[in-house]
Amino acid sequence: MKKKIFILLISLLFFYSDGFGQFDERNRVFKCAQFFGDSIIFLNDFDISQEKRKTKEDPNGKEWEVYLMNGTEYRFAICCDSQRDIVMKLYSDSVPETAPLKSTYINGKNMKYFDFLCNKSEVYKVSVRFKKDNVIGKELTALGILGFIRKVK
Repeated sequence: MKKKIFILLISLLFFYSDGFGQFDERNRVFKCAQFFGDSIIFLNDFDISQEKRKTKEDPNGKEWEVYLMNGTEYRFAICCDSQRDIVMKLYSDSVPETAPLKSTYINGKNMKYFDFLCNKSEVYKVSVRFKKDNVIGKELTALGILGFIRKVK
């Protein structure tokens, strides 16, 4: 009988630990999006969890494709332990990442978010990059958030 109770307790422990992991992830997204306010609707998150970089040639972030609609205003936000070590950029096939449409890096400062008024419905690219000099030998973790602000037209 004691053996069955022990097995039941162990299995419950594993069941709850999986649930806590999902709760922690949702809590992380909510915490990042909290400054959006009540009027901005959460659409998507961009999660980065990479192993430690050994050389400058290793990836220093990720990129995603998002479809944005004409006449709609969006907010892109970034959350990281060290805000100055990371940059989020919005660009497209016709606009390179080196000269993005919008970025969290503006006039030598890293901002927590930027707003984008879409003038053309198409697939855009979002990148979250770490500054190469600061991330060698470090684990890369950050979270980007996309929110809907309003329909303009």
